[in-house]
Amino acid sequence: MKIAIVSTDNSKLVRIGGKHVHQNLLEKALLKLGHEVGVFYPVPIWRLNRVGKLKVALWSIASAPFEFIGSDPRVKIMAKVDILMPVYNDQTYLKEAIESVLSQKGVDLRLVIVDDGSTNSTPDIVRQFRSEKILYIRHSANKGQLEALLTAASYVEADYVALFHGDDRLLDDRCIHEYVDICERENVDGTYSDLITINSKGEIIGRIKVRRDVSNKTLIHLLANAGGNPISDPFFVTRKFFFNYVVENYIKWNMPYWFCVNEESFRVGNIKYVKRPWYAYRLSEENYVRSEIGRFVAANGVFRTIVTPSKFIHLPNFYFLDPCLKSRLWRVTGRFREISEISVSSEKYRRQVWELLRIVGKGYGFERDENEYYRAIFSFYESKRTDNPRVLYTRSISDTHVYLSKDVNLFYKDLRDKKLPDILIYINTFLMKLKKVILRW
Repeated sequence: MKIAIVSTDNSKLVRIGGKHVHQNLLEKALLKLGHEVGVFYPVPIWRLNRVGKLKVALWSIASAPFEFIGSDPRVKIMAKVDILMPVYNDQTYLKEAIESVLSQKGVDLRLVIVDDGSTNSTPDIVRQFRSEKILYIRHSANKGQLEALLTAASYVEADYVALFHGDDRLLDDRCIHEYVDICERENVDGTYSDLITINSKGEIIGRIKVRRDVSNKTLIHLLANAGGNPISDPFFVTRKFFFNYVVENYIKWNMPYWFCVNEESFRVGNIKYVKRPWYAYRLSEENYVRSEIGRFVAANGVFRTIVTPSKFIHLPNFYFLDPCLKSRLWRVTGRFREISEISVSSEKYRRQVWELLRIVGKGYGFERDENEYYRAIFSFYESKRTDNPRVLYTRSISDTHVYLSKDVNLFYKDLRDKKLPDILIYINTFLMKLKKVILRW
C-alpha cells in the first residue's frame, strides 16, 4: 500500500531530525509492514490550535501540490476499485463473500451489490454490514444476472472494475491490491488467473486451469472447443476497457469479456495471466448454471460466442471425425483473420456454425426440438440454400419486441410461458418453411 501522511509538525525542525516521536514510530511501523510512506507538511502551523491546524491543513491540501519530505516520490493516492456483485437469493454464502471483499487492503474499494429481486433474507444480510464501502441497489423483480450487471455498470466510477459473485470468495486480503499493481506496472487492460474451487463448506477441493495467454490463438481454441471459454469468467479490468468492450460484448451480448469486436473487425484485449489465483469459485448444487434457466442462459452465450467469431475464423471440414479429434485438429489448423472475409449467407459459414451448434447441443444435453428457439436456430444454420436470401433487420421491429442477450432471462420465461411476441413466432415459422432468412439474434 502507498500511504500519504498529512502532518502538522514543525517542518523546519523535521528537516534537521526533529520529527515527532509518534509520527516517527508510525512511519517505521508502516515501512516494516511493507507499505510505501510519504509525509506531507502543508505549512508551518505549529502555533495554531487544533481547529486552526485542521482548517489550514485542509485548505493547503485543496489548493497546493503535495510536498513530500524524505520519502519516495512514487507515493500516490490508492487506486479506486469497484467490485460488481449481482446477487439473487444468495443468502447461504453472501456474508462470507462480502467479508472477503471488505477485508481487502491497499486499495480504495467499493462493493456495488445489485440484488436482482431476491425473495429471501438477502437484503437483511447486506444491511447488517453498515459499511460506507457498500452500495446496495435492489431490483423490484428478477431480471437476470446480465441485467443486474448493466445496472451496476451505471454506478461505476473507479479506476478498475471487477466481477464477483455472491456465493464465491476472494482468496486473501491483498489479491485486489496485487492485481492493481500488475495492471499499472505492465500497462495492461486487465488480469486473470486459474480458479480455485471450493465446496459448500468453503474447503478447497481443486483448481480450474485456464489458458496462459489471451491472443488470436486463444480465439481459435475457443471456437475449436465449440464456444467453451478457455479464460476464467470473473474479470478484473481497467475502467476504460470495461466501458469500451465489457459492457457491450459481455453484459449486453453475453460473449467473453475479453472480446474486442464490432461488425467488421475482431481482436482480443491485452489481458495478462497471473500465476497466483485471486478467486475461489464455489461448486455446489445451488450453482445457477445447474438450474434449467441457467443452462439455457449458458447455452445462449455459447451460441453467440460461436456465431460471431465464425465470421473471422475458418475451421477446416473435419465433420466426419469424432468431436474430440476434430477439436484437436481445429486447434492446429484453424485460421484467424482480423478483418472478416466471410459472408454470413455463405454455405461455408453456415456449415461451420451448424456443426459447432451440434457439438454444443450434445454438451449441454438439449435437443433441437426442445423448444422453438433451438429449433429455429438449428433449422436456419443447417440450411444449404444461400440464393437470394431475404434479410430481416431488428431495427424494423418495435423495441418492445427486441431481446438482447442481456434479456435472456426474460426471453426464456416468455418462451417457456408461450408469451413471445407474434412477430417472433412469425419469424420462427418463416425460418422453418423457407429456410433462407438471415436473422440478427
